[in-house]
Amino acid sequence: NSGKLYAYTPKGRLSADYATAAGKGHSFLSFGPQVYPITTNFGGTAKPFTETQVEFRSEVGLARAEVWLDGVQVAGWKINGAKWFRTGVPVPPNHTWMQWVVEDRNGKRAYSNPIWIE
Repeated sequence: NSGKLYAYTPKGRLSADYATAAGKGHSFLSFGPQVYPITTNFGGTAKPFTETQVEFRSEVGLARAEVWLDGVQVAGWKINGAKWFRTGVPVPPNHTWMQWVVEDRNGKRAYSNPIWIE
């Protein structure tokens, strides 16, 4: 099963904006569910002590979500089949990057590109 790369294209010009957005990391890789940034775009920079929020979506229902800091999972939530879920976490100091991972009820995952921490 192959994944799809979703990229944020604010102007809606798919061909030109997609390549630019993907190149800047404003994207996520999905094998099923979707993860959308609310406060800080993937590939963007967040300041410590602010909050980063995301929205997860899945047609088959969501099972769990995770937050990773510098390659280590630091938090996780069980989601009992909801098709839409929004959450957020504080951005910690003394780290380089954070990432969101979400899994649907079929065990398929989506991975955000990193959010860089100042």
